[in-house]
Amino acid sequence: MRRLGLARVALAAVLALAGAAPLAAQELTVLLNPKSVDNPFFLDARDGCQTGAKQFKVKCEFNGTTESDIAKQVQFLENRLSSGSLSCAAILANDGPPLVPVIEKYEAKGVPVITWDSDVNGSKRRAFIGIDSKDAGRQAGQLFVKFFSPSYKPKGGGAKIQIAIGTGGLGAPNLNDRIAGFREVIDKDGRFQVVAGSPFPDDDDVGKAIKVLQDVLAANPKLDGFFISNTLVYFSPAFASTLKAAGRIKADGSSDLVHVGFDPTSASVPLVAKGLISGLVAQPPVEYGRLSVELCTKIVQKKLKITPEMTQGATRPDGAPWFKTPTFTVTKENARKRFPQYFKG
Repeated sequence: MRRLGLARVALAAVLALAGAAPLAAQELTVLLNPKSVDNPFFLDARDGCQTGAKQFKVKCEFNGTTESDIAKQVQFLENRLSSGSLSCAAILANDGPPLVPVIEKYEAKGVPVITWDSDVNGSKRRAFIGIDSKDAGRQAGQLFVKFFSPSYKPKGGGAKIQIAIGTGGLGAPNLNDRIAGFREVIDKDGRFQVVAGSPFPDDDDVGKAIKVLQDVLAANPKLDGFFISNTLVYFSPAFASTLKAAGRIKADGSSDLVHVGFDPTSASVPLVAKGLISGLVAQPPVEYGRLSVELCTKIVQKKLKITPEMTQGATRPDGAPWFKTPTFTVTKENARKRFPQYFKG
């Protein structure tokens, strides 16, 4: 995935204070733990982790469970700590509270922890790397609203524009923040009604994600819009055919269903260019992996203590340092220019 260069700015002060070159020492092992190891978005983070490992001459261990399940994530992390040979862990939370005692165990055994993409508020992690998920949700909401002109008439003929909301795991802090930000915008607009059952979870499973889309469209044939807080449904080869089967493809090949989600990938960006997805909010998974290795390396090798100056004063609700990464929107107008690597010819 195309790296977002601005994401590296947040660690500029760290590089200046800690030094850019890694120390020659025993090989460090940095665990990059995602919600699930087979999610394509997290595989991009794995690529960034491997890039960072080469840059800082450490080992990247991309490891976890095959399901986005907090109980299984807790069990995996506890087992991994017991097995030893671990220098630092970068954890992406399926749910926050159950991971607080796990992180405490890691720190007690001398294994520093940072979090990325989805935070664990109230824990002893050293720092969080990620976007402002609530603000990104607002950004998605603002993009979503733009696709409905003031004169738009709901397909169902009622007074309100009918929309659905999809998500990954119901306990995921980052996804819940995105939904909260999105709801702020559409609720303030006043024209929208969210259908019963929202948010519909896909548990970060591609097969379940497409089933959710199929079921929601079948139950709401006059649905005007769909917002999803994650990206899994776009990886299904049945995404376009599902829209077609539901009668949501226009003569020009685009969709009449406003659909806004997250994360530009090799699967989703071409769908935006075709008009099957209305727009996306972009975040930097490759940089998540690379920055996690960089920060872990400096914490372990150089005994780095993170100060507010290093994060430009940004902190999490509990005061933990926050290395903010940027977001931007992708639409049909800029998809090819932003991501030419996803188009052949």
